Amino acid sequence: MNMERQFLKEVIVAAAKIFRQNGYYYPDLDHITSQLPLDLPEHFIIKNKVFFAIEAMNHIQDIFDSKILVCAYDESKPPIDRIIALNKKIEGYYIESNGGCIFVSFCMDGLRQNEEFKGPIERYFSSLNDAYRNILNGIYEPAQAQVIADEFVADLQGALIMMRVTGESRPIQRLSERFVQRCKMGQG
Repeated sequence: MNMERQFLKEVIVAAAKIFRQNGYYYPDLDHITSQLPLDLPEHFIIKNKVFFAIEAMNHIQDIFDSKILVCAYDESKPPIDRIIALNKKIEGYYIESNGGCIFVSFCMDGLRQNEEFKGPIERYFSSLNDAYRNILNGIYEPAQAQVIADEFVADLQGALIMMRVTGESRPIQRLSERFVQRCKMGQG
């Protein structure tokens, strides 16, 4: 990777952290660049805040696709083990990132004014839903698996909001525990 692409990636990672902690509207480009852990080269052009928001969402989606959601598709493990592994990875990501879900934040902050946010936000929620539905199809009938996956993804976002409000990880941990118990009961 050339130096400029690596630099851009570092800027996007830093912007994602800033957006996760502050939402979309609060930080402006000056705030984003002033918070970067590195100095901008003189030739580096800051495009606009929407660019950084979309790139931040794409960066986070790449992390989910390559490191987190893969647990759902490991057919060598039973469904309950995949649910536990997936939940632990999601918990770990959000506890470590200590800032909440950028996709929910952007839904609430900027979706009406920035139609281009819709695609990355829908992709994130669909990828979560697809991952859980893939696992749940091994426990429930497909229609029921879809309903349960939809409910869990919605509940997960509520737990992430409560984590942000309380500053504690218990909301997401309790949700994971309840979900695993529900799935164990579904197995019979």
